[in-house]
Amino acid sequence: CPGCQSPKDINGDGVIGGPGESANWADKGEQLPLTAKFKGNLTARYTVPIGEFEGHLQATVAYQGKRNSSLNIRDMELYYPEFKENTFLDLTAGLAKDSYEIELFVKNVTNEDTPLAITSQCAPATCGQQIYGIPARPRTVGLKFTQNF
Repeated sequence: CPGCQSPKDINGDGVIGGPGESANWADKGEQLPLTAKFKGNLTARYTVPIGEFEGHLQATVAYQGKRNSSLNIRDMELYYPEFKENTFLDLTAGLAKDSYEIELFVKNVTNEDTPLAITSQCAPATCGQQIYGIPARPRTVGLKFTQNF
């Protein structure tokens, strides 16, 4: 595709590579792709003796703000969406005694359905819209048994 990767007048001002275009790449100071301005997590764990066992409850909340999916402005405007903010909640309850532990867990309790990343085999301007997303893991419920040696 000759010319597919050549600079374009993205904002229509008649200047190629002007402010906001930088030959199709993000300007200096632009937020890097896949990096939110704020990202954080919080974990709380409560332990309590239950007879001969030690019980625990744990909750983890992970938040990630909105973020871009590409550093290439042209590709981002045509192919790659902006990722919306998302929040994941994980819960765990368990019992432990000596070197044994059993836990019931639920990952992604709210079943948040959001892409974690979007990528392609090659530049969309060359290969077309052959992009694919990497989704978040759906709600997962499980039982975990651990023995420490």
